[in-house]
Amino acid sequence: MQTLSRSVVTLRDSHNDPDKQLNNGTYGGRILAPEHEQSFPHTNVLENLERPDKNLDFLPTQSPSRIRKQTHTLFGSAEDAEAAIKLLQEVEAVTGWDNLKPELEARVTRLAELKDGDSVVILGAGISGLTLAWVLARARPDLTIKVLESKLTVGGWMNSEVPATLPAGSEMNEKDALLEWGPRTLQGTHSGTHLIRLILTEMGLFDKIAYVSKSSPANRKGILFEGKPYQLPASNGQVLKFLRSKISSGLKLSPFKDIIARARPLDVRDESVGSYVTRRFGAVAAQRFLSAIMRGIYAGDVDELSARSVARIGRIYALEHDSPSMLATMVNGSGTRADNYAAMTNSLLLQAILRMPFEEVDREMKKYSVAVFDQGIQWLPKTIESKLADLPNVHLLKKNDVQSVELDPTDSNKVVVKVHETLVDTIKEVKADLVVSTVPGFKASGFVKKQAPGLSELIDRSFKYTTLAVVNVIIPHKFVGENWFGYLVPKTEKNPEDLLGVIFNTAVRQAASPVKRVPLPNPFDTVKLEQKTTNPGESLLEYHDAEKFVNEHLRRSLLTDLLQTPQVTPMPEFSNLTLMLGGHLWEGRTELPSESELKERTLEVLKKHLNANLSDEDLSKVDIQVKIHQDCIPQYTVGHKERLQVIKDQTSKAFGNRLFLSGTAFGRGVGIGDCVLDSFSIAARYSKERKLVFPGVYLNNWLATTFPSLFK
Repeated sequence: MQTLSRSVVTLRDSHNDPDKQLNNGTYGGRILAPEHEQSFPHTNVLENLERPDKNLDFLPTQSPSRIRKQTHTLFGSAEDAEAAIKLLQEVEAVTGWDNLKPELEARVTRLAELKDGDSVVILGAGISGLTLAWVLARARPDLTIKVLESKLTVGGWMNSEVPATLPAGSEMNEKDALLEWGPRTLQGTHSGTHLIRLILTEMGLFDKIAYVSKSSPANRKGILFEGKPYQLPASNGQVLKFLRSKISSGLKLSPFKDIIARARPLDVRDESVGSYVTRRFGAVAAQRFLSAIMRGIYAGDVDELSARSVARIGRIYALEHDSPSMLATMVNGSGTRADNYAAMTNSLLLQAILRMPFEEVDREMKKYSVAVFDQGIQWLPKTIESKLADLPNVHLLKKNDVQSVELDPTDSNKVVVKVHETLVDTIKEVKADLVVSTVPGFKASGFVKKQAPGLSELIDRSFKYTTLAVVNVIIPHKFVGENWFGYLVPKTEKNPEDLLGVIFNTAVRQAASPVKRVPLPNPFDTVKLEQKTTNPGESLLEYHDAEKFVNEHLRRSLLTDLLQTPQVTPMPEFSNLTLMLGGHLWEGRTELPSESELKERTLEVLKKHLNANLSDEDLSKVDIQVKIHQDCIPQYTVGHKERLQVIKDQTSKAFGNRLFLSGTAFGRGVGIGDCVLDSFSIAARYSKERKLVFPGVYLNNWLATTFPSLFK
């Protein structure tokens, strides 16, 4: 498996490639073999996918002997272990798309083949369902796609509220007073955000997204220490000062502990993030710092969340036996290079599906920390909804509440979705060749219960969820807070308010600015280059003087981002803040705080943490609004990946690969970018463009995601 997964096929014969005349050895023309160029004429400015470094992209796989030795640890039964070994051997035998059998692809992806004219039903119109519908419709216009949504609005937890009126006498405009009730920003470096940027570019709406530069003060983050927000180092120059400060007490020997610490025993498949970080760096690092980060992402407990499953740490954890030092893995980039390569591959594939010229989005996005929308994050799903309405093969049906999903008793290749159409109070049946669910796990367990009661019970046992209070605060005549992104509260702090963190929306939105695309200095006509479609066998370079850009890679000679970050000094005389309370701190409580109590806690936070010093007159103008989100974030607790593998196995068997569970409970993460990336992977599986990538790369990605027991 390692041999297979560490190579990418050369997609064009370099001996006869005129692009090879470049002295730097790069490929400027296509990523396709000549015999395939007729099928993909739109890829004429995509970079050649060269062979990745042998240690670049892939997790080390289990050997058959180790699988047999640790059968019950890895799989639970000898039969399952032998099945895994057989699967690995089948995948190792794949040398190209010509000998990749459709049966093997369906088995690895757990997604059945779709023929021309087949139908797909997507459950849920959150960002996962909408992006899946949009990309799949573009990749396969021959399919009929229906999106079923139980509500009248789209976006799921992405909920923005534009104020009907602005505070009297304040300088605030609509953007300043905007309220976000769920996620509000996109992570700049996440490959899912890269895909969103490409989608918006194709829609002609690239200018609707605004970015915060990594160098901006609004990129700073903090944690609460001794009752006050403390800024974490934002640059290498601040690290030494940070290490000499009181907040770093107990950390000075942590790097040395990481170097000498032993890797976990081979039979330990998973442990909590708290256990892992404590083992490598000590309890201070885990409880004072990582606990705050885990609250910020999952509203979860660092001592319960899975080290194999959570964002960023999961990749490093999987490499522990090959690179024992956690710090070294982070510094040398071996834990992130795989993600970077995947981001490039995903961007190339999406542009091929969209028939777009290459834009070096991955390089450009490294400049940004976060991205926002002036009209709020819900603008994104609403915009995709409006674009779906223009696609003849997509139908979005709202107020359609799914009751059950079952195999058609008369045709095992069909799935019947029973739906309650609530507007007219009618029960109807929708048949499909494939159903993809993007709804929460507790909803999925309900609609599979009739077809697979054991699967339903397994889903219920496998997940728990956190409940979160989101409190939005508008202070129209005074700036309260810091010129940072925000701060988080670790487990080591006294916390009677049950606060998880605070986001300084004003600072972020003041720092965000749209991006202009400007040509880099280049020796050829960029517009002509982008519009040119060459004939099979022709090189793009034949139309230009190659000597003028011998030392310049073609894809580095198109466009670059021009980001003008506004300097706001001092900060404006108003504030927009969001507080998050509860999460795992409310676990097991029979009664949650009332709205009035949460407002009182909010004022206490402003006073104690931020020295708000609000007068009675100020308080009369402060607007505090509260919403409680019940069971909003699934918790990836210890053993999550193995439980997820069993769930997907049982789903595959019960529904013959005709039902696929996705979304935050069953995907790679709980963020917007994670949802988009999962949906793109599903859509790409059905595109002919997936064959731009050597199947070893493609299959390894699916194996690592859906068969974690095959990896260390």
